[in-house]
Amino acid sequence: MSVFFPADDNVLALVRKVMKDNHEDLVKARVDVGVTFGISSKENQPALKEHGQQSFGYTKIVPPKDRVRKNIDVELWLDGDEWGTDRDLTRYAKIDHLLQRVEVKKPKTKKKKKNSAAQHGTEEENAQHEEQEFMVDAGGKAILKPRKPDLFVPGGYREVIERNGRHAPECMTLDTARRLMDVAIKVFDDEEAENERERAKVAQPEVLEAAPSPVEPANKEKVLADLIGKLGDEA
Repeated sequence: MSVFFPADDNVLALVRKVMKDNHEDLVKARVDVGVTFGISSKENQPALKEHGQQSFGYTKIVPPKDRVRKNIDVELWLDGDEWGTDRDLTRYAKIDHLLQRVEVKKPKTKKKKKNSAAQHGTEEENAQHEEQEFMVDAGGKAILKPRKPDLFVPGGYREVIERNGRHAPECMTLDTARRLMDVAIKVFDDEEAENERERAKVAQPEVLEAAPSPVEPANKEKVLADLIGKLGDEA
């Protein structure tokens, strides 16, 4: 079980900075973002889970009916236990990743017809067209949708890695996977080596039995005497 609480002004200021640095569309669409922390109340149990697995955080797009009540459009959920020990660069990267999960829905662009008078609108019409850069709902709020990941990492984004390097959650996921793979490969190699030794032990007696028995030094004289005797009889 986890205990949840809202983020303070310092965290919200960091969110605004990341939005200004990397998420221009969210700023233009005036998307309001809230942050909630979770702290585990039991030892060895994660504060947050996503898809049944421990997670540093996840993003929720607030349904239109709840936007008025919560006064936010997007809610970021973060593991407060990890956040307390994270470095500033890691915190920045986590916020960047969670914001990358959200995309502002845009209207489909129509191809302009050549030599058509329709493309020469009034200044007022052109201004109205520019204002329709984002799709909005009946309440005038930007319509948001989840952004599809573009990396072969669960929920990973290439741009987040380009902006944050090794501090990006994607890299942390890859590092964890790499360590797990290294351990699994070592266990497999150790087991395979042990199996080879066991197979060698089983095969060893068969090899000895199949090999011709060498003449013991004590019997060499008797063997030579028998050969000399046979040669004498033949003569």
